[in-house]
Amino acid sequence: MRILASVLFAFMCVPAIASAAIAPVHYRNAQQSAPDLVTIEVIDVQTSVCLFNACRSQTVTVKAKVKAVARTKSGLKAGHTITIVYEHRPLKGRSGPSPIRILTKGETTPAYLQVEGDAKGPRVWAPAARKASFGAPIE
Repeated sequence: MRILASVLFAFMCVPAIASAAIAPVHYRNAQQSAPDLVTIEVIDVQTSVCLFNACRSQTVTVKAKVKAVARTKSGLKAGHTITIVYEHRPLKGRSGPSPIRILTKGETTPAYLQVEGDAKGPRVWAPAARKASFGAPIE
């Protein structure tokens, strides 16, 4: 009976473990390996519509001006205007990695980014360090 109870307990815990929070060292590593580290000024923010706060995620589209470049593999330069697209997934009572915050118009912040898509279409950037993609480096 104890073995059966242990097995059932283990199966109940697997979903919680599978979506557990991410340790700070992993965010720091993601920041350090991000192809582009720039300082941006947010020009505009658009989010997908979420009726009655019932959405599991929202698409966020940010138009931003690059103010400074610390490193870049995509060739970004100060003065470039870029588009950043990502999903904001609030936890809403479940465990898992913290969501990427929704940026605000007029905000200036460091951004850890990577280019998405191919070189033929318009370039779009995405967060490269999950919740730590916008803001100070994780120490």
